[in-house]
Parts: sequence; C-alpha cells; structure tokens
Amino acid sequence: MGRLCVTKLNNMFGGALFPILMLLLTSPGAQADALEADPAGESRQTEIQLFEVMPVKRAGAILAPNALTPAAPAPLSVDEINRMLGALSEPGVAGLDPENPNVDRIKLSAKTPYLEGRGVLTTHQAMTVHPETSVHFDNDPSGSVGVKLFVEKDKHYLLDFYVRSQGIGSYRVETESGKQLFEDESGRLTHLLLGLSAKSTGWTTVRLNREGAAYYLYFVEISKLN
Repeated sequence: MGRLCVTKLNNMFGGALFPILMLLLTSPGAQADALEADPAGESRQTEIQLFEVMPVKRAGAILAPNALTPAAPAPLSVDEINRMLGALSEPGVAGLDPENPNVDRIKLSAKTPYLEGRGVLTTHQAMTVHPETSVHFDNDPSGSVGVKLFVEKDKHYLLDFYVRSQGIGSYRVETESGKQLFEDESGRLTHLLLGLSAKSTGWTTVRLNREGAAYYLYFVEISKLN
C-alpha cells in the first residue's frame, strides 16, 4: 500500500518526487541512522551504500600504469661508484666488491617498502604509487620520500636513489645532521648518491624531496660498505 501511494504521488509530480525522496534518504541524517554504536563505543554500519562506476574509455585509461611510466635508469657501474667513494675524505670507507657488488645490499621500492630490521620506505604527498614501476611526484615540493634505515656504529652506507625527472629542478636531502641541495640543472639526473657515516647504532631517517619539475622515484639501493 505504501509503495502504491508513493508511486501515485510520484506520477502526480511528474516523476520528480522519487529523486527528492532518494535525496532525503541519503541525507546526512539518514546516513547517520545507518550507523549504530556497539558495546565498545565504536560505530558500525548497518547498511551498505551502492555506487555505480563508469570507467573512462580513452587511450590513457586502457593502458597499464607501467606503460605510462618512463623506464627505470640503468644501474651505475661498480667502477664508477668506487671512483666516487675513493674521492671521499672519510677514512675506512671501502668500495663495492667488483666480484659481488650485491653483497650486503638491500633495495626498497613501492613493491617492497619494508624489510624487517633493515629498512622502511615511506612516501608523503605522492601523486601516484605503482608497485610495479615507480612513485610519481608532481611539482609540489611538500611531496617527499623517507628512508628509515637501521645502521651500526662506525659503519658506512651508500644510498643510491634511482630517479628520473620531467624537467629542471633540485633535490634536497635531509638527515639528522642537516640538509644538502643537489642541483639538477639539465633535468637529466638519474642517480642521486649519498653516503652515511653511522656514529651510533640504531634507526636513522633520510628524507628526499624536490623543487621544480615532477619526478619519478623507482627504488633506493642501500649498500653496507664495511
């Protein structure tokens, strides 16, 4: 009977009544009625809202996200990295082993952001995070990458950020000891290398952000040097 009355009224108003009723039913008050408190004092839904989705049919939407991302940079050679390490004035810094450069090395990425007891990768204000390719940041300088790393006293570590930008800008690295700016005047820097000298044992955090054009972070390789 109630449904019949609503149908008649809806017809009388030229079909305009039903949308109004739906609006009332989905108003904040009605949605609040769909919640109830449990004994622990937490709210629980009593109804499920149904949403219709309409995927966009355009070329960009049908491509896999990795098809829209530039390829990751090629790794630097061991000789190239060791030449830069050899130029450091810090005593006791050993180079990478040419026979086994991956020994005591970890890689953090969107796909593997956490290695227990070793390191954690976090992102803030990222535009897109795709596990198979990269983290994409737009030109908002508040976007940042955080690398939380467990270090041992008197040990040295090499961090290699694999990046690719969409234009000129500068990267800023921040640690407990201060900040350092790395200019990318050509917009073609693909590896951002920095060394850490641990003065105590525990967790340390390195933060990276960029001012200027948008960029991609593919992953971070951390090598223990000694």
